[in-house]
Amino acid sequence: MCVLRQEPQDMEARLMGKLSRNKGASAERRIARELTEASGIDYKRNLTETREGNSGDVLPDRDDLMPVAYCHRTGRGGERIAVLDWDDFLELVSALPAYGFLVQSKCGARPPVWDAIKEAKEAV
Repeated sequence: MCVLRQEPQDMEARLMGKLSRNKGASAERRIARELTEASGIDYKRNLTETREGNSGDVLPDRDDLMPVAYCHRTGRGGERIAVLDWDDFLELVSALPAYGFLVQSKCGARPPVWDAIKEAKEAV
């Protein structure tokens, strides 16, 4: 009987990949739950995303979608942000005339987004 042993590096890489996938799935479930609670619309993880290519990680059961990027910085306080394309943001602003938006602008090749968020929160 021949027993093949895997190298420790291979086992570690497989374990880290699984941990990373679990972390991503957990975050997507939390995002779906929070969006559902905030909007009353049922959001779910897109389980076909890996097979079909990039079609969104968390989706509502609707056709009129606005693309949003969710960013979570781990290891530094766990800040979370949602990022919209500017034209989509303007559409959102026009749909929500009851709200005023304070905009903190940062420009450059690598703008400090987290600093802009911190400054905007401090200014309100």
